[in-house]
Amino acid sequence: MECLRDHFEETPLAMDDDPGAGLYDSPFRPQPLRYEDQGTRMFNERPVATPHTAFTWVCQLRGFMPREVGGVIWWGNDDSGMVAYTPVYCCARRVPRCYDTPGADAFHFSDENAYWVCNWVSNMVYPRYSLLYPELQQVRDSLQSSYFARQEQVERRALELLAGDRDSAVSYLDGYSHEVGEQMVARWRQMAYHMIVKYNDGVVREEEYGRYRRNSSGFRPVLTRPGMSPKARRRIHQATGHRFEVP
Repeated sequence: MECLRDHFEETPLAMDDDPGAGLYDSPFRPQPLRYEDQGTRMFNERPVATPHTAFTWVCQLRGFMPREVGGVIWWGNDDSGMVAYTPVYCCARRVPRCYDTPGADAFHFSDENAYWVCNWVSNMVYPRYSLLYPELQQVRDSLQSSYFARQEQVERRALELLAGDRDSAVSYLDGYSHEVGEQMVARWRQMAYHMIVKYNDGVVREEEYGRYRRNSSGFRPVLTRPGMSPKARRRIHQATGHRFEVP
């Protein structure tokens, strides 16, 4: 999974430290990958994880286990670097609703649909990557770790059920696949609402113990103004010389 989340960080192909990275060290470049400048043909690198992704998956196939339990598709909609993959067991009888949401398609947004909710959050992160991505990464990795931690227990229970009744085991794994999908979308939706408030208008509302801090009057939030990234500051200084230096 980590291979699918790569942006060539800390390699000669990394794109987070040239002028195209912008004010927040973006590892992405807009399409098309090729362009021209004053008659010179140019190109952008394409990272493994890219905004132009509809879905990715990782198959976990274990031939030493019964087929109902041994095959798992770890599925993710949207940019592979910005999603938590959820397990869908190969014996599942239904596609989890968040991945097949009635009314949601390429032309209609739904806050119950995994693609649209993940895409919504990703598109808040892209313009201010170095500022917002660490928060998304923390949520993503926390969810992903919880699914890995539960897997042994879930599969042990499925094997117990399978020993007595196959339909019960399949229904159990089918239900679990739906449960974690809905859990992921709910957490992503919560993160979207949180980011809209926390990172509004270029400032950051400070938090303490999971709640926003208030000023002494209690009516206004305590704000920080982080500005552009350190790399962006350096690039601007190098490009403009003394122009913006305070006398």
